[in-house]
Amino acid sequence: MKKIIAACTLLLINVVAFTQATEPYLVFPIELKFFQASNAGQQNNLRWLAPCITDEATFEVQHSNDNKNFNILTTITANQARCREPFDYTDAVRRSGNNYYRIRLITPSNTSVHSFTVVVLNKATGFELNALLPSLVTTTATLSISSATKDRLAIAVTDINGRQFLVQQQELLPGTNQVQLNLQGLPAGQYFIKAINSKEEQKQLRFLKQ
Repeated sequence: MKKIIAACTLLLINVVAFTQATEPYLVFPIELKFFQASNAGQQNNLRWLAPCITDEATFEVQHSNDNKNFNILTTITANQARCREPFDYTDAVRRSGNNYYRIRLITPSNTSVHSFTVVVLNKATGFELNALLPSLVTTTATLSISSATKDRLAIAVTDINGRQFLVQQQELLPGTNQVQLNLQGLPAGQYFIKAINSKEEQKQLRFLKQ
């Protein structure tokens, strides 16, 4: 009996840990439509949209310097009508190095999930692939990219054997960029998004096609 209880507990922990607000196959009453961050001189501006089907939703904005240890910057609670409109938050504290941001989305019953992380790059060049939404793809998906400056990116989708299925060029602006990818024709399986900018810097992101 103890083994059965332990196994059920472990399964529950794994499900909760894997839950993301952006996953279409897991039901969560607050849906993160987009999350963006950009530098504006001495401050960083955040913007997100997260409609809810609950009476209200709470958004805990968090910051990190290393993408591991996060601190709470502010907490915003809004009713269902307000959640249909975008939220804006200004982080007025200028910090050196990269600035990572995420949002904890909290329901009235105190269940919660974390958003994906976006980064503001405090350097002359460079980019990061933040997330692919949804991470389990059926047809199309949105690739979130943070860029330090205006740039041009070459994006390729390959399978685990290195075969290319999609290649496209993308102009980037400073801050968070949303890139639409049409992945409908891909067979089910595991894939990689590989990106390279004008400075030959490379990043990759793994995803699953349903």
